[in-house]
Amino acid sequence: MSDVYMARARATYQGLPPTPSRFDELLKVISQDSVESELRSADLARIKTPTVVADGSPEQFITRREPVTLAHLIPGAKIVMIPNFSHNGPLQDPSSFHKAVIRLLDSN
Repeated sequence: MSDVYMARARATYQGLPPTPSRFDELLKVISQDSVESELRSADLARIKTPTVVADGSPEQFITRREPVTLAHLIPGAKIVMIPNFSHNGPLQDPSSFHKAVIRLLDSN
């Protein structure tokens, strides 16, 4: 599944940015930034910025409970479920992700 997803992500990426040949560079940067957060519930409760927690199905790395809990811990956060959207949904389906962000911005 992972190989199929990455092949699709690479093909999708090549049609999006002005630098389509830099997909491997993007993956390297994403991998370097992928670290577990040390935020506590009290830290999340102090967030004042309008927030969307995007989740989808299938989600291969986290349980359904985690984004729901996160959305409840951030004041005013909205949870958005996007069909056919997985852990790397913004890369997998940028159009649906950006529509969710636009709805958030338009609602404030």
